Amino acid sequence: MRFRIDKQIKNIKWKYLISEILLIVIAINVGLWFNNLNDLRKEKKLETKILGEFIISLKSDREDIISNIETHAKGIESCERLLTLNQELIRASDFASAMSWSFLIADLSSYESLKSIGIQLIKNDKIRRDLTKLYNVDYKQIIEFENNHKRICYEFESKIGDFISFPGNEYLISESNIIQLKQLTYLINKLKFSHENMKSLYENQILMNIENLLLEIKKEVN
Repeated sequence: MRFRIDKQIKNIKWKYLISEILLIVIAINVGLWFNNLNDLRKEKKLETKILGEFIISLKSDREDIISNIETHAKGIESCERLLTLNQELIRASDFASAMSWSFLIADLSSYESLKSIGIQLIKNDKIRRDLTKLYNVDYKQIIEFENNHKRICYEFESKIGDFISFPGNEYLISESNIIQLKQLTYLINKLKFSHENMKSLYENQILMNIENLLLEIKKEVN
């Protein structure tokens, strides 16, 4: 019996058997490699699509931010004219402009899509980190500052309502009102500082971060 088994073992074509096993192993690995390659291609295609959507969203946010910067720049100019207490320099529109505020209308659709898929879809570490900071830190911070600025505007509006008339579309101020306006210089300075702070945040932080992100994303998708 043992002799028969030994004889059968000796008759096995080991080279052929080993080569068959190797071919099977190679075929399995090649199949897995192709599957992984297809998955990577699909992932890259989806990443490129999402980044393209971010370009559209960020450009839209940039336009809104530029408009907000202009609002605060006009607010600063109006506050400066009001602080002169010069009836000839002060415009009727300065009161409305001085207590104007803006609010960020951010397009969050791309970021919400990315969160639902998974933030790790973005392979570029810098882009992923900067996107997270922009939406989770910068945008939330600017909204908080805008709300604080709005409170100062309301405070100023409640004060000037006591002595400045608004019969039509513009505020009217008389020479006697200038004396009363002088009592509000502390509040006008506070309002001016708030406008300057908002303009600086939009200009030197939010807008700059968006511009840098757009450059990085465009390089990544091209």
